[in-house]
Amino acid sequence: MSPQLFQKMAPISLLEDMFPELSGNQLKVCILYAMGASYDAIAQNCHISTETARTYLKRSIRKLNLEGYDALRSAVLMRAFFLIISKR
Repeated sequence: MSPQLFQKMAPISLLEDMFPELSGNQLKVCILYAMGASYDAIAQNCHISTETARTYLKRSIRKLNLEGYDALRSAVLMRAFFLIISKR
């Protein structure tokens, strides 16, 4: 995903309200992951190492009390979907 496309997404500040448990960097990594970006693409977009991207995802799973990566992806997409619906 290009940085330009990421910039066109819903403002991060709106999503931060939906994920108060996560830091801004963790949220950005989770959003990119939920959208199907690879660890390498996430690392490149966020200017972090691949290992840091994985660490952010693991910490996010723990902070959100989820069972794994699939649950994380579902949670991010579900909350983003509710945000979109509520803004209509």
